[in-house]
Amino acid sequence: MANSDFKNLSDIISFVPAKDVDLDAAAASFEAELRADEDVYARIKELGLTRKEVGDNLGMLLDYKADFSICRNCPGLEKCPKSNPGYALDITKDNGYLERRFSPCSKVVLRMKRDARYLVCDFADDLKEKTFRKDVELSKTRKEQLTKLFTVNTKGNWVYITGPFNSGKSYILACFANDYADLKNETVAFADTTKLIDRLRNNSIKDKKAFSSEMGQLVDVPLLVLDGFGNEYKSDFAFSTVLYPLLAERARAKKITLFSSDFSYKDIEEMYGKSVGLPRAKQLISLIKSMCGKEAVLDALNVY
Repeated sequence: MANSDFKNLSDIISFVPAKDVDLDAAAASFEAELRADEDVYARIKELGLTRKEVGDNLGMLLDYKADFSICRNCPGLEKCPKSNPGYALDITKDNGYLERRFSPCSKVVLRMKRDARYLVCDFADDLKEKTFRKDVELSKTRKEQLTKLFTVNTKGNWVYITGPFNSGKSYILACFANDYADLKNETVAFADTTKLIDRLRNNSIKDKKAFSSEMGQLVDVPLLVLDGFGNEYKSDFAFSTVLYPLLAERARAKKITLFSSDFSYKDIEEMYGKSVGLPRAKQLISLIKSMCGKEAVLDALNVY
């Protein structure tokens, strides 16, 4: 029998293979153990339990103490040792009877709240707790390069960040998106541009209802990050059905749009010029430039 199976004092005593067990002494010992834990004892007082009720429900209360102790010294959700990871035990009193109640722990609730902030989230879960304010170390040069990120949330600007591999483009924008969602209490979308364009392009053919719904949400979301811009599949259909309409509508609505890219404006124009023609490629870059202004070019400094 495991400790969590104890229902009352008699269960506990029957589990102890000892002669002439002093029930009163055993009960007093377990009660002292509960009183020694300030948090658990505070819950007992909050429930208004009498000494008899404590004695009659020692097994349940000791289970609560053990569960609470794990939460108090939480090793993290991924390492939660409970049989039901991420759930916390509470004791409630209803019509004079004590009952066990399990509910998501505070960390699970926080994670659910964080997950709900994202319309699209194409970065690792562990990045959701990172913030621009606390987790991005910037040199003086970088602060100058990224000044717009500190004002974008009030002016409705767009920002285009480019730079070599390991310059921290995606990391910086993920941290900023987290900050924006927290400070503004608004939904954001952080999308891998290749995945997004492919999904929307396919849905525009196979599932027009899903396409229309997601396009509407992407147009309306307060902040959209297009990560890895320039790596997406380039075709006349994808350009005219997905990419340009999305950006044009967001520009008209003055919705904040941030780009991370390995490519300069010139590179993007040349690549799209080969698939959709130079005039339309110039139209795309003209729109982006009008909203973003000058590119923010990052050096290869590791910001992690």
